[in-house]
Amino acid sequence: MSRFNVNEIRQDPQEAELRRPALFKSVPIKWPSLHIITGRPGEGKGVLAFNIADRYHQETKNPCYTVGKETDADPRELGAPAYYSLIKTREGQPLRLPTNALVIGDDWQRVAPSRRAMSNVNVAGDEILGLIRHYDLTVVLDTQTAVAFDRNTILRCDYFWIKAPYRKELEFSRPELRGDIEQAFTRLDGKSEAERWDSVYLVDNLGGTAGVVKGIPLPPYYNDELSKLHRPRIKRWSLW
Repeated sequence: MSRFNVNEIRQDPQEAELRRPALFKSVPIKWPSLHIITGRPGEGKGVLAFNIADRYHQETKNPCYTVGKETDADPRELGAPAYYSLIKTREGQPLRLPTNALVIGDDWQRVAPSRRAMSNVNVAGDEILGLIRHYDLTVVLDTQTAVAFDRNTILRCDYFWIKAPYRKELEFSRPELRGDIEQAFTRLDGKSEAERWDSVYLVDNLGGTAGVVKGIPLPPYYNDELSKLHRPRIKRWSLW
């Protein structure tokens, strides 16, 4: 796999060109595909997920969905465009999947926690990954660390988007991802908040390239409510 934005300075002009940050709008993305987004809280994972979804809709004219629980709001109620809607997960009931669509699993470890590996939601999540090609689904899953995903999910990933990772993730990350996370940490850690928000380290497993991508715009409709999709929409609630 060729990499750009690495530390080593090479004399090959083609390699030098690859090391320059790419712009999000110019990065080729194939549909359908599986995307994983990881990074610390507040680094813009949700913004990136909605950017991928908006671009998908612009290029395919197909609808987009978020996956959530019954307490979650429909994204359209929070300001998202009309081509978004909510897929609600209910324990004990099969998850009804759309075809020719994009599905966002925001904070996936909350929707499908690993400690409930055989729950309906987790089983349905495996079904989603297995049906991506059959249903022409593009799936975007985001979480704070890649440890939340099993190895099978990681191996299926087409695009791995790494926002600024935790320092400890260098030590505790999955072995198959450690090199990519180290590269992301090297390129993104120490940058200003604005620079980190606008940047992501992309591993394109379909194209065989990896490096920093910049120019991630803030969608005009995006707001704090959309960034917290799973906040209960009731006046009183409890964690217990």
